[in-house]
Amino acid sequence: MIRISLIALLFFSSLAAAVDEAHKIKIVLPITTQGPLWPPSSLVDENGDFVVVGTLLTEVEPGVIVPVPNQAALVSKNTRPPLDSDGREDFSNPFGAAYDIIKTLDLRKGSPDLKMELYTSSFGPPVGDFGGGSRVPRIGDSKYNLNMLSGFPCQDIFPSESQRTRYTRDSFPLHKAPIPGFQGDQVAYDVDTGESFVPLNRSGAECPVQGCEGEDVVDEAQRRPITLGRWLSAKVLLTIKLVDYDYNVGAYTAAVFAIRAKNLLPNAIYQIMAFRRNSFLPSPIPKLPDPLALPQILQTDYRGNATFVRKVHNPFPDPVEDDAGLRISGLVVAYRSDYRTSGACALHYAPGVEVHALASTLMNYPDGITDFVTRVREGSEISLDYK
Repeated sequence: MIRISLIALLFFSSLAAAVDEAHKIKIVLPITTQGPLWPPSSLVDENGDFVVVGTLLTEVEPGVIVPVPNQAALVSKNTRPPLDSDGREDFSNPFGAAYDIIKTLDLRKGSPDLKMELYTSSFGPPVGDFGGGSRVPRIGDSKYNLNMLSGFPCQDIFPSESQRTRYTRDSFPLHKAPIPGFQGDQVAYDVDTGESFVPLNRSGAECPVQGCEGEDVVDEAQRRPITLGRWLSAKVLLTIKLVDYDYNVGAYTAAVFAIRAKNLLPNAIYQIMAFRRNSFLPSPIPKLPDPLALPQILQTDYRGNATFVRKVHNPFPDPVEDDAGLRISGLVVAYRSDYRTSGACALHYAPGVEVHALASTLMNYPDGITDFVTRVREGSEISLDYK
């Protein structure tokens, strides 16, 4: 009887493992520089033109514009976005205009394009006489606003009334992006205008570059320029495994999301955000990706390696029953050049200003990355079935 029990136990254990394998997928996330289609990229070059590795909006015949994935190009900051009849930016149809391509980028090993230094986008003001959301690029840097995301994703903290029509920000080398409270360069930024200034010491004199007397430069961030080749060397593997099978509802009720990444920037902060079926809807306000699970932070070690594991309850409601559009359709891994998390907000300013997409499944949106279906555990108070 003992032998039979052991054989039965081994049989059912192997069966359970097979079932588990049938409900697990692995996805190598494509490395990109692109978040939403507008602005065209979350990274720019020294001139402020967009460094796009991802999808290009291309006019294939007069008046017919299609998204072409797996492309690499330098897109002009003066690209004309979709416009309404009054000539004002109108992103209700993101495919209403094609990118103005300056040149195709060569991503082959040894290409000079891989040595291109990456910069943040300029920004601001948050509010003005332009369509879309906050101004990207900064007003005066381009003819049009190229940011499609209207509203303020962190409107509880930004902008204040004094900032709404005044705050602007320069474009910075990515490794020198402003970090609130940073004491590594003795530079501060005006909260109303975004302008930089050198702090004063106790006697009212400007601090020298090496810092005020008695106030050493204590913080360190990225030390060397971040090139396109360095950015694209990242590798990100996503594993999704269904867990917590509930026999009462006849379905899995949760999933474990595991990300293993290497060759990212060292000692850096990234965030893992989820696309849902209701993301990027044009009306009334485009819904940004939200945290896959809190905390959504992936922090790299000194070698640029990191692991992220979270269990998410009911991440894949049946599309037929998902009236609120909360089914997870994909993920984005984004670098935070400001070293902040903005709580559960996807960003503080705008795409490319302090948040920079690194790896994304956006090309699969809205179809999604899996046909898995989960349900709410019976009797559980945890439910994502809300609007």
